[in-house]
Amino acid sequence: TEIYIFPYTTLSDLSRCIGAAETLRDGFQTTLRAICDYTEWTYGEVWQPEGPGDELRFVVGHTDDPDCQRFLDGSKDVTFAPGSGLPGRVYASGLREWISDVSLEPASIFQRTKLAAESDLHAALSVPVTPEEGEVCVSSTCAFTSRSRSELLTCRAGNWAA
Repeated sequence: TEIYIFPYTTLSDLSRCIGAAETLRDGFQTTLRAICDYTEWTYGEVWQPEGPGDELRFVVGHTDDPDCQRFLDGSKDVTFAPGSGLPGRVYASGLREWISDVSLEPASIFQRTKLAAESDLHAALSVPVTPEEGEVCVSSTCAFTSRSRSELLTCRAGNWAA
């Protein structure tokens, strides 16, 4: 039996690792890996507003699962307008959002439904991220299994994203 030891014993340990990152992207990558490992979610991604209209663009993604690599690669060229799709709604509202099974949602709710179904992804959690004063990004995670909403998990992810 393999036992995973979470490498960050406290939020401040993780914060120090993120602070030591050379770029914001590297800091996001460290955070995604930690969140996915700790929560046993398959996939994580960060979206950042860019250009006029604050269209959200893919910054970085993380997965250790080869079956999920297709979803990560397919997400790199996708963009979201504020209020559109899961990252766009979270960006516009500033609130966390949980979807128990994205593969069952219409494209108006989760624009990458087909890609998620092809990658066998189901549950999704998206939270606003504030890496710097006045800046808001969005972090989302996905899992292979459908999951009911967990207040503890959404609070932990939200606390890490702050």
